[in-house]
Amino acid sequence: MASKIIKNIKTLPLAELQRVLNPVIGNYAGYALPMQFGYNKTSDVIRNIRQGKPVIFDVSHMGVIRFKNNDLEKSHRLLEKVFPINTNLLKENKSKLTVLLNNKGHVQDDLIISNINDKSHRLVVNAATKHDIYNILQMYNKEKIDISLENEIILAVQGHESQVLLETILNVNLDNLKFNDNISAKLAGNHKSIEISRTGYTGEDGFEIYCDIDAGKFIYQKLLDLKNEIHFGGLIERDLLRLEAGFCLSGNEFGNDKNILFSELNMDFLIGKRRREDKAFLGGDKLIDSNRIRTGFFSEKPIKDGDIIYQAGKCVGQISSFNKSFSLNKFISMGYLDKNSKNEIYVKRRDKIIYLQPIDLPFVPLNFKI
Repeated sequence: MASKIIKNIKTLPLAELQRVLNPVIGNYAGYALPMQFGYNKTSDVIRNIRQGKPVIFDVSHMGVIRFKNNDLEKSHRLLEKVFPINTNLLKENKSKLTVLLNNKGHVQDDLIISNINDKSHRLVVNAATKHDIYNILQMYNKEKIDISLENEIILAVQGHESQVLLETILNVNLDNLKFNDNISAKLAGNHKSIEISRTGYTGEDGFEIYCDIDAGKFIYQKLLDLKNEIHFGGLIERDLLRLEAGFCLSGNEFGNDKNILFSELNMDFLIGKRRREDKAFLGGDKLIDSNRIRTGFFSEKPIKDGDIIYQAGKCVGQISSFNKSFSLNKFISMGYLDKNSKNEIYVKRRDKIIYLQPIDLPFVPLNFKI
């Protein structure tokens, strides 16, 4: 059967370099992305990163929005008008996870905001919503801050041994970086400016590199030169790793059509006391409690995203993400469940009942350098 031709699909700048890894390409958010690489098995990628070995992910489909205004007060006012972040806690070269709510208090997306050298801000946003978030920021940008949506390379280098790898190829010292810390550096042999953040979405210690396309190709080639010693992951591996770590996926755990209240995320730490009291951000007046909560599940057999969860024939929740965990050798899933419905819960697959065992997230220990 002929492959379906997808019109207007975009390719990423590193696509040509990745050919040597034999990528399996799929469409995600309008981009032709490596789902996995034939160069290495998915199970090997997962097991190696959980053992601390470096794994490389090209996540350049995500967006980088930059505030280039040196007036931090103006930038902070805009950020707090749109997001529930407390910018008093966003210290120099620190990053914070936050969310975007709509006027009904439903979670539309998550993003990471970073304070770069007390001179600018970097927002890392999801591919499917980066233009929407940029447009919302411009809508509220009454003080004419210079905001741009950049076309940058984002490389996620994950696993405990990623520090030694990056220090070797980039000639930088990363010892002093803790989780969500940032540094700016000059690329040795290229002299391009790059930014490095100790962060990631795998549950393991690791880093993300933000740079222009030329610098990104230079770094990626250095990593490819080591392809017999390290692994390269695609979207399939990254999705499984984030699920094992209990992290949300935009479009699954929340999104435009999901109607997920912030209280259902089970991530109350994202909105502190000051912002809950002032409510001066999008959706701030709709922070209400819910009877549902995001939780994890084990099952004996495969289920699917979107499956309805039942108890005694009554709908009590829904599955948002599912996968087979190579780390645990179990079927794992995440979803929203009524708080009082913990026992004898199940989904139906082809008229068969598959029971679920609720479990607190994450499924695997998180190994960040705090």
